[in-house]
Amino acid sequence: FSPSVVMVRMSSSSTCACSWTWVALLAYLFHHAYVVVASSSSLSSSSDSEPFHHSYKNNSSGNNGSAVDADGGGGPHHQHRRRTLLATSGSQHAHVGYFLRDFSAENPVRAPAATGSNPPAWLAGVSHYRVLPAVFPGGMKYHFDGLATALKLTMAEDNANAVEFVSKTYASDAAKDFARCLFFGTGFGPTLGTQICFTNPGVNLLPIEGQMWLTIDTSSWGRVDPATLETVAGAKVDVGSLVLNAHPACDRRTNECFVQHPCPRSTSPLSDQVCFSLLIPQHDAPNANMATRELARVSLSESEIIQHSHSPCITENWVVSKVDSFEMRNPLLNANGGLLRFLNQREGGVWLAMNRRTNATRVLRSKEKFVENHIWNCYESVDGDVLAEAVATTSSYLDTYFERSLDANIDWSLIFRPALRCVLPLSDEGDDEVSCTHMLKGGQGEDMVWDYPTFNPVYKMRDYQWVFAIAVGDKNTSRWFDKAVKIDRHAGSVAQSWSEPGIYLTEFDFVPRGQEVGDELDGVLLTILYNSTSDESSFAVFCPRKMEPLALYPMKSVVPFHAHGISCLVDGTCFTNP
Repeated sequence: FSPSVVMVRMSSSSTCACSWTWVALLAYLFHHAYVVVASSSSLSSSSDSEPFHHSYKNNSSGNNGSAVDADGGGGPHHQHRRRTLLATSGSQHAHVGYFLRDFSAENPVRAPAATGSNPPAWLAGVSHYRVLPAVFPGGMKYHFDGLATALKLTMAEDNANAVEFVSKTYASDAAKDFARCLFFGTGFGPTLGTQICFTNPGVNLLPIEGQMWLTIDTSSWGRVDPATLETVAGAKVDVGSLVLNAHPACDRRTNECFVQHPCPRSTSPLSDQVCFSLLIPQHDAPNANMATRELARVSLSESEIIQHSHSPCITENWVVSKVDSFEMRNPLLNANGGLLRFLNQREGGVWLAMNRRTNATRVLRSKEKFVENHIWNCYESVDGDVLAEAVATTSSYLDTYFERSLDANIDWSLIFRPALRCVLPLSDEGDDEVSCTHMLKGGQGEDMVWDYPTFNPVYKMRDYQWVFAIAVGDKNTSRWFDKAVKIDRHAGSVAQSWSEPGIYLTEFDFVPRGQEVGDELDGVLLTILYNSTSDESSFAVFCPRKMEPLALYPMKSVVPFHAHGISCLVDGTCFTNP
């Protein structure tokens, strides 16, 4: 489940559309909540040491995350927005420097490749998108409550020897005037305000039929223009649910994307009804919405609080979803803000599988109970069963993104469980027990902490060999993800890894050279690295065959840690995540 999604939804019109269940829940939450409004405005220190051995120029101009021109000069500050948002500008806390950090590059910036870079020529013109929590107003101290910002990086057409990047903060009510917002986030709020601010789609991106949607695990997605990143005003998802998936299950061959969500018979966060629906983009107006069509509905054995599935997956014949939900927690026994003061993710073992041909849906169970952080690629075995691999976490995962947690020495064993390979016995209608085993076998890899898995998208819904992820190099000393790993699924082990002192990572995204099945490693990995020594980020191109950088593009700014990205080829083909 993605952070920054569990804000309680209310109607902004004069007539409240909420049920009394929602009203009672809101009354309970607001009765017990404590508002802490503080700000922090000190810059992180920097050094001339460069682990990459390239000539980076440190951003010491005081912009702290605002993009600068290629010559190192300061970019525009957009003073009106900064006053409105009361944005913080860095901290002197012990957490890694790309957390809780503002970022803005509203004017395009050209970043030349560092000396020694050798990007492949076929990358010229490729566009890469990320969505960031990049504005932290009003003393916000929960990282993924940061306001959603789209970032676009385009490889130069002259042999990819430079990248041009630009960002736009999604024009939500919170971004327009946070001082007026009644904001109740995952870990921040409630704030005092006169306008309910719920929409903040800052987790993933969905390219679909020429449109670009910013997604999150609520139904309050947003849409932006893929060329300019400008917000498409008024565009929304038409669905009778408060919850959707940050990662819809998409089949590029059939051009279909599916979502799994609760479908209560009345507006309530508590329900035993769960559904699968088809996403149907509309094109009849510039601000056209995303329509949905319910395909299947099934009753669970018990009602769940805010049932959700962060990353359902798809095969030729099935759509699979791991059912997660929340449970109550005692607000007197924790110092959290937002919804995490009162609710905690529940570790469960319920799965759903919808037959794509008949829409018949089965409820299955695994003995292993966990919270599914990411399921990335499912495929069917020869006998018709479905293999699904999952990054498994505990009920404590979401608490990690509070500033106090990021400042502390993280106990990784309290957050992550070993990654799982689960087999859904869909070839046998009488067998409903999902069997899960550790994905990695023995040695240092079995209990390795890793997340944000990616793979060659050409191999989606197929048996494949290679998974790429970011990992914790040393569970005793690493402050965050500081090692990239290449995992051999067939061997159940780590084949290669990459790390540099002082470098922290974000998701590595695979861009294939072509769109035909062939050499699984024929492509590149795109990522954004954070150099904690020089306090700046670099866009990077990696070779998946050798797990080493081919090209680095110093951005002369700090890009906050974030979840996901997607890529589009020159011919307009875009790959979903996953």
